[in-house]
Amino acid sequence: MWDDANNDGTLDNGETGLPGVVVTLLDASGNPVATTTTDAGGHYLFTDLIPGTYQVQIDPPAGYVSSSGTNGSLTGPFEPGSTDDTDAGNNTDHGTTTGATITSTPVTLTAPGTNPDAGSGGAGTANLNVDLGLYQPLSLGNFVFNDANNDGKMDNGETGVPGVAVVLLDASGAPVATTTTDAAGHYQFDDLAPGTYRVQITPRPGSSPAAGPTAAPPGRSSRARPTTPTPATTPTTGPPPGRPSPAPRSP
Repeated sequence: MWDDANNDGTLDNGETGLPGVVVTLLDASGNPVATTTTDAGGHYLFTDLIPGTYQVQIDPPAGYVSSSGTNGSLTGPFEPGSTDDTDAGNNTDHGTTTGATITSTPVTLTAPGTNPDAGSGGAGTANLNVDLGLYQPLSLGNFVFNDANNDGKMDNGETGVPGVAVVLLDASGAPVATTTTDAAGHYQFDDLAPGTYRVQITPRPGSSPAAGPTAAPPGRSSRARPTTPTPATTPTTGPPPGRPSPAPRSP
């Protein structure tokens, strides 16, 4: 059991095991057979099993969900890579998440010395390849509001702007997800892997980015930088509108 920090379904350099995770072994009927807890390195093992079909089931620690490899799904398959994972068992463990509970695919143990999933089992029935990745999804979001006094922060009486399209961009500028501000102007992107992101919005007609600071400490508002510069005004040489031209000076 490991902390799949980048949610790619494989054990990468620097990713570590998760200790203290309760693991339940289920029989072919879904009945609990045994329970154990992962050790300091995230390993677990059930021994002295008779031939049969089993599944491994866990309830992830608080804040963790099943590693999906797709950066964002709380349900569906975990470790769904197209090639075998580079985890300890080099085995892809497709399974499902129901609520918070993660259940592996069935594993069949046969006669001692053979194993259809793991090859030779040595002196007894064995499958050492049921490896589960977990990750801690992150969230990003806040608020789009009408900055009436254009000071770059939200003041009393200033309200959110609903219906604004918000695009989440990754570090390369590629779109990751889209959403729309709610009736109060809030938006949020959930289930994100660690990384660098930017938020992009298109102001509603008649609106433009507020002035004020371009960044703010937690709890304060931040001003977005417009990506399209405002056209400059070409200066004129004549007098201001409504003012007559000065009389020519005498030579």
